Amino acid sequence: MELEAVQVQNYKCFFDSGAVDIQPGVTCLVGKNESGKTAFLEALYRLNPAPTGYEEDFDALIDYPRRLFPKEKQDAPEFAPIEATFRLEEEEADSLNEEYGFDVLQSKEIVVQKKYSNERNVEFEMDEEAAVNHLLSEHDVDTDLSGEYDFLDELIDGIDDSETTGNELNSLRSEAANLTQQVSDSLKAKIPKFIYFDQYSTLPGRFSIERIQNQAESNLDSDERTALSLLRFAGVEEGEFTQAQYEARKAALEAAAIEITEEVFNYWSQNQDLKVEFDRVTDQQANAAGNPPYLEVRIYNEQNMMSLNFDERSSGFVWFFSFLCFFSEYESEDENVILLLDEPGLNLHASAQRDLLDFIDERLAPSNQLLYTTHSPFMIEASDLQRARTVEVQGDKGAKVSGDMLSVSRDTVFPLQAALGYDLSQTLYISPDNLIVEGPSDIIYLNIVSDYLKEIDREGLNERWSIVPAGGISKIPTFISLLGTQLNIAVVMDASTGGHQKIDDLVKKDLIGSDRLFPITEITGGNEADIEDLFTNGFYLKLLDGAGVASLKVSDLKEHTRIVKRIERAIDSSFDHYRPASYFLNNQSSLLERMSDATLDRFEKLFAGVNNCLS
Repeated sequence: MELEAVQVQNYKCFFDSGAVDIQPGVTCLVGKNESGKTAFLEALYRLNPAPTGYEEDFDALIDYPRRLFPKEKQDAPEFAPIEATFRLEEEEADSLNEEYGFDVLQSKEIVVQKKYSNERNVEFEMDEEAAVNHLLSEHDVDTDLSGEYDFLDELIDGIDDSETTGNELNSLRSEAANLTQQVSDSLKAKIPKFIYFDQYSTLPGRFSIERIQNQAESNLDSDERTALSLLRFAGVEEGEFTQAQYEARKAALEAAAIEITEEVFNYWSQNQDLKVEFDRVTDQQANAAGNPPYLEVRIYNEQNMMSLNFDERSSGFVWFFSFLCFFSEYESEDENVILLLDEPGLNLHASAQRDLLDFIDERLAPSNQLLYTTHSPFMIEASDLQRARTVEVQGDKGAKVSGDMLSVSRDTVFPLQAALGYDLSQTLYISPDNLIVEGPSDIIYLNIVSDYLKEIDREGLNERWSIVPAGGISKIPTFISLLGTQLNIAVVMDASTGGHQKIDDLVKKDLIGSDRLFPITEITGGNEADIEDLFTNGFYLKLLDGAGVASLKVSDLKEHTRIVKRIERAIDSSFDHYRPASYFLNNQSSLLERMSDATLDRFEKLFAGVNNCLS
């Protein structure tokens, strides 16, 4: 079965989450702290929980919203806080049809609910007319029962009203009365198990082998359940670590350690000098539950040639290691499971969070649906934002889950914005040559004039340059500091009296050469200039007028300084520099031919200088 939609109602901070569409592969729940992300996963986990050491039942006294509980506590047990819509796979539907001998379902969609009484119900559309005809064809009964009933209840009433008796008729009635329940039970057996994992599911550094392997899974704590996953994933059979013969025991320990090491460090890129070691401890240990012998998990660092107990490693590594061991067990499972991760990678470095996303996308998502919560931009796949759902508390409406990014607050959507911004910045690395400019207006002017110069067989900007807007002169030093040592960078920048101290400091520190800085004043002369000063005054005023900003004449511009400042003084107001650029973009076919030779010469001089900086 594939999970298609979830709705949580009257559970903790949720009055009604709304119908939440779930992606076929990975669904990411994004929201602030205390927004309801964990509560959403908890409710879903309890729908059909796998034994992972967490509370599996609803408790209305604890879970029902307190605002509503006093009025509704009598009805609370019959209320379903979780409802999920699943779609049957083709082979599952075929097996049902084979089991019951007819096309039992009218739709492959089924709805599963779990009440506060912890009763689980399945709603489905059954073709009762086909069921009646099938049952009648299977039983040799009085012909006056044939072909008169469209529903099972009608058939049962017909049997009860019939004067005919006999074992065959009684058998028919029994099958008709129980058929709906039988189909329901068959569907319940196909509902995926939900596997829940959070920060408290980490592997203990020492645990009793006997307790882990012999205790019922339902009696294990969440960390002990992770230890069991470790043993299963390593292929450890019961008794291998406890057998008396030293060499056989040592071989089993080393083989398991190698298996785990290769798996974990295939995705852990933070430190490749580590390896896993297992040791058997027979002394009675006060800090480990159960009886000896114990399995000691140690991490050996080849760089400093020493090992430490697993518990003494960084919290991020402990979580990552535990997570991979826990979920690798389910990677090749035939059983249908859905994985729920609460704040995965919370203690991981940003690059380690990307390692985790790689593991999720490459190893888990192809064979299992997975839902996880986060507020980290590095745990959001910017290239696949359709899998993100926002979670936020909306006043007296309670927590809501939505796929509409425009309907939520700025704080809620911030991780998505940050992830998208990070992804956009990473596209810089696609091009080895990047031209940094201040803003989008610069991009428009440079691209349009460059293309025009090329059309008339003059030098434009080389197509190898990627033009990157920094968002203002004050942010250019940050761009240079972050990227200047890794990429070939040139900078086209406005210039004012006194220059820009931070950019000068970068030149002094050799983070960028002065020959890669192109202040507009180098082209126009004078002490101050913006990119708009590459145009003649008259031409730029036409752009200003066409954009509806202001209608001015050259004689209105009194002071001798850069043109944007002269315009602002003339209109006694600042203006949006993008509007004239946008007008130029939309009307370039009629405006380009009106540019003067002096303007084209200035742009060409700028492009020639920049092109000389190509790698």
